[in-house]
Amino acid sequence: GENHVMFWHLSFPELPSGEAGQPLLVGERGVLGDKGVTQTALSACFIDQVVSSDDADQPGGVTESAEGFAVTGMHNGDVYVWVGAQLLSVITGVHDGPVLCISRLHRAAVDVEEDPDGLTAPPPPAERQVLVVTGGGDGLVRMWDEKHFGNGSPVVHQVNIDVLMGQTMVARTEKHRGVSSVQSVACRDVSGGRGVEVLVGTRRNELLTITLQDMASPAAADKAVPRVVALGHSGEGKLGGLAMHPAEDAFATFGDDGLLVEWALGSARPRAILPIPSGPQASGGRAVSYRGPDGADIALALHSGEVVVVRRREGASGAGASGAGLEEKVRRAAHRDASAAKETPPRQRDSGATVARFDPTGTYLAVGFDDGTVELLLAPEDYRLVGRCSGHADTVTHIDWATDGEILQTADASFEVYFWNLTLQVPGSGAGPDSAPEYQRFGTPILLHRREWAAQSCPLAWTLQGMFVPGQEGEGIGAIAVDRGPGKGKGPGFVLSAEASGAVRMYKFPCAQGAKPKVTAKGHASAVASVGMSCSRAFAVSVGGADLSALVWNIRGTGHLGI
Repeated sequence: GENHVMFWHLSFPELPSGEAGQPLLVGERGVLGDKGVTQTALSACFIDQVVSSDDADQPGGVTESAEGFAVTGMHNGDVYVWVGAQLLSVITGVHDGPVLCISRLHRAAVDVEEDPDGLTAPPPPAERQVLVVTGGGDGLVRMWDEKHFGNGSPVVHQVNIDVLMGQTMVARTEKHRGVSSVQSVACRDVSGGRGVEVLVGTRRNELLTITLQDMASPAAADKAVPRVVALGHSGEGKLGGLAMHPAEDAFATFGDDGLLVEWALGSARPRAILPIPSGPQASGGRAVSYRGPDGADIALALHSGEVVVVRRREGASGAGASGAGLEEKVRRAAHRDASAAKETPPRQRDSGATVARFDPTGTYLAVGFDDGTVELLLAPEDYRLVGRCSGHADTVTHIDWATDGEILQTADASFEVYFWNLTLQVPGSGAGPDSAPEYQRFGTPILLHRREWAAQSCPLAWTLQGMFVPGQEGEGIGAIAVDRGPGKGKGPGFVLSAEASGAVRMYKFPCAQGAKPKVTAKGHASAVASVGMSCSRAFAVSVGGADLSALVWNIRGTGHLGI
């Protein structure tokens, strides 16, 4: 850990009766002496032998110990070799950056074919090679022969993770590309002992296997075969954008790392990836929406205030392990903050887009912004601006369309809900050549209590009162997903809530006051940002914001929610 190495000794003291007592764990702090410097140790492993010389120019002899040696990966890229709790030597420059992981593989003997005629003597048993495998902040996986592990020892094989990932997927956005530092490695023999498979986990949320088919070949690393096991969002931001495909068991996520990822519900691997470039001051976004009954377009709301529409390329339907199936179709310029123009002196400032939602037919796209404005874009005409809804005093957080597309429900960060009549315009609005008409707000929303919503995401509703305990503030529930049931007389519907506690809860719908959750499911390590249900009603998906994870849940009836 930080500025220390501890060695722990486990013993089982014998009781007077002759039986073993409770296990005893005693710690001993590592002693650096004059060989090393105090720094953070990030990884550790035990090995049997090591080259003893500290001088990189002087070859040392192989040192062995009955108890073996401990090696620790250090923050400066060195590896410290310990005997007992005393630092024995320092292997410098193992990585150009922190040594984040160390693993050891005792390779199996290579299979030898027998002579069927018995004319030749069997070969002597080959010495079994022991590999020390390290991963570092420089994005490299390095393999060393344990017999020669020391200063000046050659690397048996070296693999660059960034180069391999370039063979398997489209590159990430420029801001979040960086070096894919190797956080963890695990190894095993393959190909009858001739090859090695390395399982690698990276800081960019990638899990992949690297297969070196023939370790005896000097070009084994150049011919390494990568396979992506799992891939996710990464970076210092959050993951908040979630949209369920309207016709397939699939969903899309979009986060602050600027990656649009489309997933099949039956796989932990993406079926399509597309990096979305944006401005230097604001990257990525947290809103995504599928268009229409077939999900032909995907709309993205960016922190920069831009709105991007992505479409699948012709002939690229279904799976594809790269972003080749998606392409950017339309990009609207950043939205100007309406409040900035009213300041003294007037200013020009972009306002981030926070939420996007298509109407049920896919004709209109509603986009909410930080300045409290909602814009309506006409999809068939390259997403031309055709209307606005102005009145929120805070960031717009939720947008829901009525099933007939005539009413819009919006909510903001101050927990105010407005309803907009899209059949009535504010008199005199939209008179200028470049201006869009303003739509009127309902003054008596109680008249809309029987309205049905195409897909409800706003938790502030009369039919959802039972989800809130007395005195609970609105921030306790960030989003919901409602299933109104298969039809009249076929059973009740249910609602899923995404909560700040990290839980996903299932209630009956409608959810009257005093209702209790039928299921409380936990799995996220942070507040749940959004939740959705698949078109088949068999799966639910939740995204966890700061934990950058999407969890897929099985739904069986109204009383089960399993990860």
